[in-house]
Amino acid sequence: MSVDWGRLTPALRPGDWTCPTHGRIRPTTGGPVPTCPHCDDLAHQFRLTRAGGHQFVAPAPIHCSGPERHRAGEPGGQVGWTPCPCPPPHTHRGHHTWTCHCGAATHHPRLVDPSSVHTQASAT
Repeated sequence: MSVDWGRLTPALRPGDWTCPTHGRIRPTTGGPVPTCPHCDDLAHQFRLTRAGGHQFVAPAPIHCSGPERHRAGEPGGQVGWTPCPCPPPHTHRGHHTWTCHCGAATHHPRLVDPSSVHTQASAT
């Protein structure tokens, strides 16, 4: 399924949330960043530029995941993407990352710790 952005964009208003797959959405806000309630992809907010153009802006977490809970956007932080290191069947294409100046990193989707994955022993 793919969204026809040429037809949808004129109907969007500043502040509307969107998903690349599902178009206009009401995001889920229970995690570190707003996500699509249908597929859990990162939601983007529609904004108008000063020149009258439009842009889709990805949100950032409000606080870092470190013990100090620094406010996002403090100098020295980085935004990025990393390939998925999660064990099957929890693998994703990759993870959005927000790294604070203190070194704490927030990932979306959250990383799965291999030691927390329980495998079923086969009965013989």
